[in-house]
Amino acid sequence: CVAACADVQKVGVIGPVNRGFKTNIGSPWNMSLNDMACVNCGQCISACPVGALHEKDGTQEVWAMLADPEKIWLGVRDFSLEHVPLRSRFGNNLTRGIMRLACGVDVTDTQTGLRAIPAKDLSLMCSIDGERYEYETEMLLSVRKAGVGIGEVVIETVYINENETSHFHPLKDSWKIYKIIFRHMLRAKR
Repeated sequence: CVAACADVQKVGVIGPVNRGFKTNIGSPWNMSLNDMACVNCGQCISACPVGALHEKDGTQEVWAMLADPEKIWLGVRDFSLEHVPLRSRFGNNLTRGIMRLACGVDVTDTQTGLRAIPAKDLSLMCSIDGERYEYETEMLLSVRKAGVGIGEVVIETVYINENETSHFHPLKDSWKIYKIIFRHMLRAKR
């Protein structure tokens, strides 16, 4: 997979990281491939000798959207599964409860990035401010406010080493999310 990235695509965004028994294939400093020069060609997936890499299959969401095109469809994680790290399960369950009680947004996964969006709702999605975790929160609140329905399809989730390479910083990123929720709550009371 490293050779496919470096030699075939001439991109070279993945390679061996860490040392000793913790050596694995990844990006430098565990950066997201979205923040690097990755062109999403899939060559690393095709060449992976151990099957550790796989593409994200969004066909379930597309079929669901075709069956009910009035909704935005979310690919959601199942947090009840045994392999879900405690911090992911706890954090999402807490945020999900607050979003439901305080904002009327009832979803299974508050931070999914996998969505199928009908063309009629693209202008709404493009008008939402924020990036990453903040965007996901703003998106759910904006969709609720606009009266757009939300559907869900459970997706496979892979957590490697208790999700130790996650870019989510529990205090800093939680504050960003909850600040948006609290601001929404204050506006709603006016």
